[in-house]
Amino acid sequence: MKGFNLNLSRSDQLTLLVLIFIFLIVTAFRIVNQEKGIEVIIKRPSRININTAPLEELQSLPKIGPRLGQRIIEYRKMHGDFRYIEEITRVKGISGETLSRLAPLITVKDSE
Repeated sequence: MKGFNLNLSRSDQLTLLVLIFIFLIVTAFRIVNQEKGIEVIIKRPSRININTAPLEELQSLPKIGPRLGQRIIEYRKMHGDFRYIEEITRVKGISGETLSRLAPLITVKDSE
């Protein structure tokens, strides 16, 4: 089997080269972004201790804004430390669904 010949005009050849180049650029961009995403996951800090975290740190959690973060702090002041993470659902505005999102990100222990 000899070479593959499409008999393309110069214009069509140039168009094909540009499309291949664009494809390669887009593919490279996706690979770089995937690697950055993995890097962010790997570099994620340890779990946030909801017994000691300041407002700013609490707000870094999904679904926790300034009001809810402040409610967590007020709950801590009134009732003492959380003994287990599920107890956070006692804070007004934190549902079981929110807990399921927070559970892998929070702790009540000092070193986790």
